[in-house]
Amino acid sequence: MSHLDFHLAQINVSRMIAPLSDPLMRGFAEQLHTINALADSALGFVWRLQGTHGDATDLRSPLGDDILVNVSVWESLESLKAYAYKTAHVTAMRDRRNWFTRMDEEHLALWWVSAGQLPTLEEAIERLQILREQGETERAFTFRKSFSAPEPETKIEIGYVPGILGKISELFALHFAKSHGFGLAFEAKVAVEMAEFLGRYDENRDLQLSLHKGREILGGLSVDGQNAETNGARLRWFILSENAGGGGWGSKLLQKAIEHCCHQGYPSLFLTTVSGLAASRHLYEKHGFTLISEVEDRTWGTLPTEQCWRLDL
Repeated sequence: MSHLDFHLAQINVSRMIAPLSDPLMRGFAEQLHTINALADSALGFVWRLQGTHGDATDLRSPLGDDILVNVSVWESLESLKAYAYKTAHVTAMRDRRNWFTRMDEEHLALWWVSAGQLPTLEEAIERLQILREQGETERAFTFRKSFSAPEPETKIEIGYVPGILGKISELFALHFAKSHGFGLAFEAKVAVEMAEFLGRYDENRDLQLSLHKGREILGGLSVDGQNAETNGARLRWFILSENAGGGGWGSKLLQKAIEHCCHQGYPSLFLTTVSGLAASRHLYEKHGFTLISEVEDRTWGTLPTEQCWRLDL
């Protein structure tokens, strides 16, 4: 299974029975280009370390001049296994004793890297040394005993990030379609108004927060500081995905919004929403917001009560 946030890196080392230019190594040298091309086209292949000739044979390491080093990155453990054991690569493995001596110590190490990160030769050799010294751990392991990819970090980002407009619009559309039966007009309004806000976003006045788990956007909120000195700042587009789980992230986001408004010297922070959102109401009350008005609204084809909440600062 491919992992969104992490890829699998590997280093494989082999000790040659003779220099690569020696006739004894001709069989290996003649098939090297084909085997590399097979890897490059394999499902799940990401990258491999290359020297000046399109392979790694001219790269030397502290392990010795008779050691060939192969370093590559794959989308998953399964994709690397499929290439290694279910393609023509198997033939090269079967014949390796014709060109390489048996190594008593570990010669293959695997570890997880953040998607987009490419290991250096030095890092790869360090991972191999860790495996040799400590055995199989999360830092370096083998096919015999593998470890799952790390759980991606959940964190709050400030400012515009690519995808935030589409994701927030999607979360609002799905949530309010289910809870209140809102449709296209509501989703379009969210997208248009948020796009207008982001287009005039001023980091010295406004605040845009988004919650991320790895590369997935789980929600966010906006503080619109336009006219805040007289009317108070407006809290907008506050929503979290069901995948946000626990951790009190809604409370953390709201607290950061309040702190921003206090820092800016705004007199108050207000928001408009609709009735029937018990969890949201609890969160607003927990942070000191007061319900100041309720008005019936048929804008979206149903009859919810529009509410206005305010926090005096």
